[in-house]
Amino acid sequence: MAVQVGEMDGPVRVAVVGAGAFGTALATVAARNQHSVFLFCRDEEQAEAINTTRRNPKYLSEFDLPETIQATTSLAEALAGAQLVILA
Repeated sequence: MAVQVGEMDGPVRVAVVGAGAFGTALATVAARNQHSVFLFCRDEEQAEAINTTRRNPKYLSEFDLPETIQATTSLAEALAGAQLVILA
């Protein structure tokens, strides 16, 4: 059964597939709205930088990313338990 976004009560686990400018922006919006966000990156160095510096070195690098964004290069980890998946 599909769950509509408006039907979700409280924070949910969000997976954002794609760590470009659009994915980074959407992950930030979700995290600022109290959601736990897993951001899938293809590049291991990019994921490590996001987790370490709280900035995406390739896209929107001037913005600090919320602590509730966890970057990963594992698609399985990003999608595990996700209640909302965003393809960016």
